[in-house]
Amino acid sequence: MVPIGAGEAAWYATIYKQLRHAARPIPTNDLWIAAAVAADRDALLYSYDAHFRAIKGLRVVASADEFLSMAE
Repeated sequence: MVPIGAGEAAWYATIYKQLRHAARPIPTNDLWIAAAVAADRDALLYSYDAHFRAIKGLRVVASADEFLSMAE
């Protein structure tokens, strides 16, 4: 479990606004994952969901090879 604090909430709002402006909404739970876990912690997100790639600045990978090349 990852606690949600002010930093994650701020990222959620920023990403939500960006995606809404671009008319590219993603599911709310996925937005929290991207905001809380990845964006706030500058973490690499491993997911097959292509909609995460619409989030500017979010580092997303969908394969082990891609993960290993970006994790270096």
